[in-house]
Amino acid sequence: MSNILLSPEKQRILNLLSNFNNTKKNGRKLLEDLLLELLYCQLKATYRSQQLEKDFGNDHDIIKLEKASALLKRRFAVPPNQKDLSREIGLNEFKLRKGFKTYFGSTVYEYITRLRMEKARQLLCDEKLAISEVATMVGFSHQNNFSIAFKKYFGFPHSRVKPTVGF
Repeated sequence: MSNILLSPEKQRILNLLSNFNNTKKNGRKLLEDLLLELLYCQLKATYRSQQLEKDFGNDHDIIKLEKASALLKRRFAVPPNQKDLSREIGLNEFKLRKGFKTYFGSTVYEYITRLRMEKARQLLCDEKLAISEVATMVGFSHQNNFSIAFKKYFGFPHSRVKPTVGF
């Protein structure tokens, strides 16, 4: 599931579900609440998709938004600015901003931040790298800025992320 880009909201719910222990008191109620919350997230995503179809009405623009997403996934450490991105994919800046927010549920900046933070977390879990190396690899020139962004995004400092030990 690590190759799928999920919203932080869906990731949180799926993590809770994967660690769910039904032996706890009110376990069934908690499970129902989590499943309802996941359903709500999916309905929101469906609504956004319908809104995009209404606002754009053609598949060409959606393909261009997907192209923007793919480009950002490849170049998140040093992403193009929105003007250059819109030029590269052949979509004006207004349609890029509006379409991106509707289709992906986040602004271009939020999307880049999510890509950077998820990659940083993966590197911290999988590799024995210094924080400064991880920060540079995900596009931060200053370790302090990375530390602040990481804590803001995840709600805990990067020092709490422990590398996973392979067997």
